[in-house]
Amino acid sequence: MPSAGSSLQEIRRIDRSAFNMSEGLRAGAFVSAPLLLGIATGQMEFVYTALGALFLTNSQGPRTGPTPVRLLFVACFIEALAFGIGTLAGTTGWLAIPLTGIGVFLGLMLGIYRGWGSVAMLTAINFAVGVGLLGGSVTAAGDRLVFSLLGGLWAFAGIELRQFFVSRRVTPRSVVDAPLGSPTGSGSIEFQPRKSWMQSDAFKHAAIVGAAAMIGHSVGLVLGLPRDFWIVVTIIIALRPTIGETFTSTSLIVLGTAIGAIIAASVTLTITNDYLLWTLLLAFSIGLFATRNMNVGLTQVFLTPLIIILLNILYPGQWQLAEARILDVAIGGAISLLTVYLLWVRRAAQRALSPTHGVPPSAGGISPSSQQEAADFVSRTARNTYCECSGTTVR
Repeated sequence: MPSAGSSLQEIRRIDRSAFNMSEGLRAGAFVSAPLLLGIATGQMEFVYTALGALFLTNSQGPRTGPTPVRLLFVACFIEALAFGIGTLAGTTGWLAIPLTGIGVFLGLMLGIYRGWGSVAMLTAINFAVGVGLLGGSVTAAGDRLVFSLLGGLWAFAGIELRQFFVSRRVTPRSVVDAPLGSPTGSGSIEFQPRKSWMQSDAFKHAAIVGAAAMIGHSVGLVLGLPRDFWIVVTIIIALRPTIGETFTSTSLIVLGTAIGAIIAASVTLTITNDYLLWTLLLAFSIGLFATRNMNVGLTQVFLTPLIIILLNILYPGQWQLAEARILDVAIGGAISLLTVYLLWVRRAAQRALSPTHGVPPSAGGISPSSQQEAADFVSRTARNTYCECSGTTVR
């Protein structure tokens, strides 16, 4: 388990090389444009189009392993479908609790396929948002699915446009030699699981997060919290293989959310003009995508006011969403920490009850160095799987 000092160092770490203003301008413009159209036409359903564009753009994944373009096209439909089905699940009352766990589990199960990590996480998040967003009905589910799909396809067009201009700036030879999944390569869709799905780390991760999501949604319903889907979303993002990593990710998310919520409350309390709110949303969108992958906490500083402004345009006058988000994120982080702690206790108990526990290495025929190498390999394999889903890299 990392020490407190290493966790604090990770919280303060900012990868300045990940800053990309041109990507921020492009992605911010494509995410915010549907909302401007909705404000101009009075069709507030275009908020869902902006959400679809936001989620699809985030499905691109980290710089070190971008999602193949063909998979992004498939993700447009998968994520919109998850949003619509989640909306239907949210109309079932208390039955929504097990349905939330099942939906999150199935979404994250896409991670058993190589390269699907980011899409798996965003599919689970889309489902959770659909469950918790107000106004759920059969009609609303259809509207959200369609408008979200339009947003995903719109964002995909923006990604393809960027790929076109990038390919024009490189030599023909570099385009041919570009690896699959690179900015200049189209990539292919991988449908072959990494290993038997029941034995894969992705399956275990999906099952654990799905169970934690049910607990989180239950807490939200019992306490009557508005927008309780933020609890589930926090669990999906924050839960990592170890207590130290979960503590670090949770701390970053809570700190970034608190700062972003203060900004969002100031904006929604003092500004009521939709066009001015849209201008600020555009600025936060640019900041979000320009600084993506620099630091999880910094991402939350821009993402929190962006989401709250979006929802405030859809449901005007609800500035309390800012403080509700802080509480929800704190609850989700606490559940994540408790979950990973209980798993650690369970594994420790299993090791204590193992027949080989306490047996000298020479008696078992395994040297201490071999045991350490095996432990390091297992730890790094699990960490790589979790980090692919969260859009980070192992350092």
